[in-house]
Amino acid sequence: MPIKSIWRAVPVLLASTLWPASVTLAAEDARPRPAFTGPLDALNPTALPPGIWVIEPYLSWNRGNGSFDDHRRYHHASPASRQWGLALPIQYGITRNLSLHLILSAADRQAPGSPGVRAGDSIVRLLYQLTHPDPQRSLPVISLTLAQAIPSGRYQHLQASAVDGMGSGSRNTVLGINSQTYFWLPRDHVLRLRANLYWTVLAPLTGLRGHTAWNTPADFDGSLRVGRQASLDVAGEYTLKGPWVLVGEVIYSRFMPTRLYRNPPGQDRQRFGGAPGGDSLVLAPAIEYNWNAWIGLIAGVEFTATGRNSSHRVTPQIALNMVF
Repeated sequence: MPIKSIWRAVPVLLASTLWPASVTLAAEDARPRPAFTGPLDALNPTALPPGIWVIEPYLSWNRGNGSFDDHRRYHHASPASRQWGLALPIQYGITRNLSLHLILSAADRQAPGSPGVRAGDSIVRLLYQLTHPDPQRSLPVISLTLAQAIPSGRYQHLQASAVDGMGSGSRNTVLGINSQTYFWLPRDHVLRLRANLYWTVLAPLTGLRGHTAWNTPADFDGSLRVGRQASLDVAGEYTLKGPWVLVGEVIYSRFMPTRLYRNPPGQDRQRFGGAPGGDSLVLAPAIEYNWNAWIGLIAGVEFTATGRNSSHRVTPQIALNMVF
């Protein structure tokens, strides 16, 4: 799917959220909504009330089994890469419409020469809610997000092996459109649907020195531009009996080539290498258990179904969602 096709998906994305809301009766909109933890990836488009915190630590086990080539053929890697990961999304409500998000990460690569647990890259994000649920208008929640990648993980001046690098060097800025709506189904079941569309609006150059996460030599002096990316994330949560919720999620991403440049002394910047553009399709089934509206648990697995010039990964994970 080219990036133009993802842009054409914007009307479909909005229609998928507006249609069910437009046919839902006002009385149905006023029904009590069950507790949800939220899918593994799809962002909650609702701004938090002022002064409210949401903290949701994730623990994951990432296994890289191989990769897909330019013709979508799968190639197994031996040995497979393995890594424990910890992500800590923190959200805070500033105003009725505005929330601030901070996502911290750390990882421990299970490989010879690994230094143990090290900090990874971080993300700072602002969310602005455009619409609010209203029984008289039956509008879905729609919001805009602006996220900035911060290369807090080590990505340059590494040892001879890049295994101690936990960052990418990315400083990309990403804009998102996020939406959410509800379906009331027979037998008191509820389906909550989220759809998020993201694209990179700024991909600046980042300076690189020495051994880096991009396998550059010890004497390297140059720069990196991480490829722009567009992605569509659609997720549904279906209430089962009691506090249990079944989750299904599909994430399609298309990314442009990443480029490495070298700065030879006394010469113009030269292309050194990088990574080709491609895409990936990731599935993320999960199940939730919600004690109440303030605390819930989700466990599931993300795996790459197919791709082009992308890695094949299987990532079981578990997260605890807490509202304060």
